[in-house]
Amino acid sequence: MSYDLKLDWHETRNGNYVTSHPETGETVTVFQNKAGNWSGVWGGVFISGFFDTPEDACEQMERWFDGEDVKTWKPKRSW
Repeated sequence: MSYDLKLDWHETRNGNYVTSHPETGETVTVFQNKAGNWSGVWGGVFISGFFDTPEDACEQMERWFDGEDVKTWKPKRSW
């Protein structure tokens, strides 16, 4: 399955990449973790796995929002 969604990503001063969710307008973030890998988060839900480049993580986020079956996870609350 190919996807058609292409979001307009912008790099922030701290090196993250952000865009707006195509339907809700909420902020979507791609970030680098302490190990140097890239991941993405929207609304407290993370894409599963880590990526070598921010472009790869952005592409995975776009696939998710375009309706592809992308694995995600949500941290358990610790309170």
